Amino acid sequence: SPDRLQQEHEFYPVHLIGLTQPHGVLLVSEGVDFTVVQASQNTDTYLHMGPQVLLGQSLSEFIEPSSMTRLQRRLALGAERPSYVPVTMGAQRFDGLVHQMAGQVILELEPADAHPAIDLSSLQDDVQQAMARLCNENDVTAFLQAAVREIQALTGYDRVMVYQFDEHQAGAVVAEVKPA
Repeated sequence: SPDRLQQEHEFYPVHLIGLTQPHGVLLVSEGVDFTVVQASQNTDTYLHMGPQVLLGQSLSEFIEPSSMTRLQRRLALGAERPSYVPVTMGAQRFDGLVHQMAGQVILELEPADAHPAIDLSSLQDDVQQAMARLCNENDVTAFLQAAVREIQALTGYDRVMVYQFDEHQAGAVVAEVKPA
């Protein structure tokens, strides 16, 4: 079943294999500046920079600022499981998967289709991650506050509110997130 395959994949020790698939690139970074500490041997093919050039450099040196912001936002929301993030480097676009393991950030990149169809996989991944985080909330108030944060992250809205209505249809804000 797909669920069984997903579970097996999640627990398979791929970090011990020592190889990457030839159709993409693997970068491992650490620290608050995302210093590259490992890079697959094929980076020159896709990034036009060999691994020796990338090692010791911050990801922000070659990833576009908007992509870096998306990557940081994804990690701030918690990325224990691989999570989709689009990445742009110069004129090149990549489909990325990012997650954290043992204090390191693992970023897998594959060239994006030049003319992609509507990408619902990104939205699906975002919603699955949000739902997983919401399932960890045990208190209704904490759940509602977490929900407005998740909706804000999914939609990009500046302000998100949850109203509770009484029997006279008068509403009161019970959870809110807004710009600082």
